[in-house]
Amino acid sequence: MDYSQAASEFMRKAFLLFRTKTQQKLGQFTQGECFVLNHLLFSRQPVSPHALAESLGVSSARIAALLNALEGKGMIVRQSVAGDKRRVLVSITDSGRQKAQNGLDNLRDELGRIFAQLGEADTQEYLRITGRILEIAARN
Repeated sequence: MDYSQAASEFMRKAFLLFRTKTQQKLGQFTQGECFVLNHLLFSRQPVSPHALAESLGVSSARIAALLNALEGKGMIVRQSVAGDKRRVLVSITDSGRQKAQNGLDNLRDELGRIFAQLGEADTQEYLRITGRILEIAARN
């Protein structure tokens, strides 16, 4: 097998996949306000702005802007740590939790419809191969 040719074919298909509406919706969950809300939803505990910046791979200034926007929308709250006014932890509000969960539910339903069309065997194979790619990429 020509693995270079396979990689080129994968890149072409991935480019087309990334342009679909479903993939664009999925991408929203890995950046910006959606990422912060989902990170807080899944962590189930307050998180420092520094930890959010590291997870998102952005500057502390970018996180501050995101947190300001989310706080203005009532999606998060920032609380000072007792005994250290300089340390702040960020928590998701009920409104933020509902927005994040609704977005995840809608995306899950859309992906579920795609997998239903793909069929059980192909869906399981896709998930297995995706898992293997993630394992290998994590080692490199």
